[in-house]
Amino acid sequence: MDHVIMKSCPRELSIGLSYQLSDIALFTSDVVKDVQFPISYRGGVEVSVVENLVGRAGITVEPLTFSGGLGYLAKFWAVNIAVQRHEYRALGYSPAIDFKISW
Repeated sequence: MDHVIMKSCPRELSIGLSYQLSDIALFTSDVVKDVQFPISYRGGVEVSVVENLVGRAGITVEPLTFSGGLGYLAKFWAVNIAVQRHEYRALGYSPAIDFKISW
């Protein structure tokens, strides 16, 4: 008889709100619970810097992380770059980039 070993997969539930202050700023906040971690609170802001260019910043409290980035949004494509700083020195900084094409 074969035994199947099932690895634990991430399972989380989150609920949040966002508030569009104006055409310039969007504020977001949520509460998230992963089955393997304590409840965490997250918040962020997205600000229009110039036409089609947005800046973003965010924080998570459990585990403590800070993030920031820029995004450029065109009619048929978008690109985003970001970096997240982790509380634990072993993880350090995590960079990210994405490119999106819409048609």
